[in-house]
Amino acid sequence: MGLELLPLEQIGYHQSGGNLVSEPKDHKPDIMTELLQGNAPQVTTRENDLIERLAFYLKRLEQRAASPDPAKKAPKARPPRAPRPKKKATYYLTKVLLRRLDEAQQTLKELSGESGRPIVSKSLIVELALKTAIQDLERSGRASRLVKLIGSLQAQHARAQEKAGRKKHGEGQK
Repeated sequence: MGLELLPLEQIGYHQSGGNLVSEPKDHKPDIMTELLQGNAPQVTTRENDLIERLAFYLKRLEQRAASPDPAKKAPKARPPRAPRPKKKATYYLTKVLLRRLDEAQQTLKELSGESGRPIVSKSLIVELALKTAIQDLERSGRASRLVKLIGSLQAQHARAQEKAGRKKHGEGQK
């Protein structure tokens, strides 16, 4: 009793891309019948979201292709980028100072004739103010404006502490 090898096609298989497939070569699924009979695979919410996103981006690409060449548009004038990378830092400022920073930005915007997105950002104003103060400190040392302002704040704080201490001990009351 010997084993007989039959051709793949004879037993309902064919080779596709190096894989054995159990459908005959000429088999084509009837998608419309499957849809009408409810046998078609259901699309999940995740798949539907993906399809909607793809359709959205395809529409955007078509709109870009139909719009005029962006290279022909006049480039907006922007200040040169800082040569060094910046690092985000957070500092606390009073509400009054923040309002004054907003006002300063608006004034600079009006003086420069800017329209649209401001070229003079609050970060730029703060950065330039700090550079100016630090340069003055490095040049003038104890005579710098920053040292004088800090000294004035320290004196105010000391007076407030002294006044609070007198009230605590019952001094200064009539």
